[in-house]
Parts: sequence; structure tokens; C-alpha cells
Amino acid sequence: MRPDKYPIDEQTESTGPINVEEIRLLSETQIRQETLNRKQKKKHELRSLEVKNQPIQLKRLGRSFRYAFSGLIYVIRTQPNMKIHIIAATFAIILGFTLHISEPEWLALVLVIGFVIILEFINTAIESLVDLYTEDFNFLAKTAKDVGAATVLVMAIVSVVTGCIIFLPKIIDLIV
Repeated sequence: MRPDKYPIDEQTESTGPINVEEIRLLSETQIRQETLNRKQKKKHELRSLEVKNQPIQLKRLGRSFRYAFSGLIYVIRTQPNMKIHIIAATFAIILGFTLHISEPEWLALVLVIGFVIILEFINTAIESLVDLYTEDFNFLAKTAKDVGAATVLVMAIVSVVTGCIIFLPKIIDLIV
């Protein structure tokens, strides 16, 4: 009697019979994905050579800016928190002009506003990548999204504290 080439263990038995059609579909999907990845890599390598061999072209530069503005518009349109950040930033800037804050205070204000907005962009990119990777619940995907959101929250708190340090003394002076 010949021993089995692939012995069956407890784990194999618990997963049930192997569906050949599923394996074939997975293989075809992997082949398509690998082909697409190779094409994209080759396309990227060709573009990299073009960029290295040519001076800056206005067309290429314009395309880069168009992509960047497309990302900006996407985040503003789709992320409710970005709208809140923009409203808060606008309020802080108006308050800064009204209360005549100093140059160092302006610098601090601009930096914290910039950091909050940048982190919101990064958080949106993280969420988009996680959503691209999986639609099913995955603890690590949840963790990535939660940590990205927490990063924005921490910076938003820092910006509120910075705003209080800048504006509260001036507001108290107006009231008193």
C-alpha cells in the first residue's frame, strides 16, 4: 500500500473538500494581478526614464498639479471632518486678524492648522488603502483606520490648546 502523497491532517479535514473551481479562479485572478503589476511596473520604469532624460515640462508639471488638486477636492467633498477643520481654521484666521496676533503667534497658528489638514489627508489615504485591501472586517484594518483617526484627533487637540494659548489672553484683555 502506497502512502498518500498529501496526508490529511485535522486542519485539512475541518476545511472540507477542496473546490477545484475556486482554486482555478484564484489562480487566474493571481495571474491577471501579476500581469497588471508587471505592466504597471514597466510603465513606471519608462516614465522614470523619461523624467530623468528630460527637463521639467510644463505639461507634466501641470498634470502633477491637477492630480494634487483632484486629491484636495476629493478630501474636501468626501470627508466631513475636513469641512470641520476648514471652518475652524477659517475662524482662527479671522480671529487672528481681529485680535492682531503677533508674528510668532501667526507662525504657531499656521503650523497647527497645516498639521491638522495634512494629517486629515494622510488619514484619508490610509482609510482608502485599507478599504482597497479588504471589505471584510479585519482587526488590523480596523486598527490602521483607528490609529490614523487618532493621529488627527491628537493634532486637533494640540491645535485647540495652541489656539487657547494665543487667543484667550487677548479675549480676556478685551473683556476686562
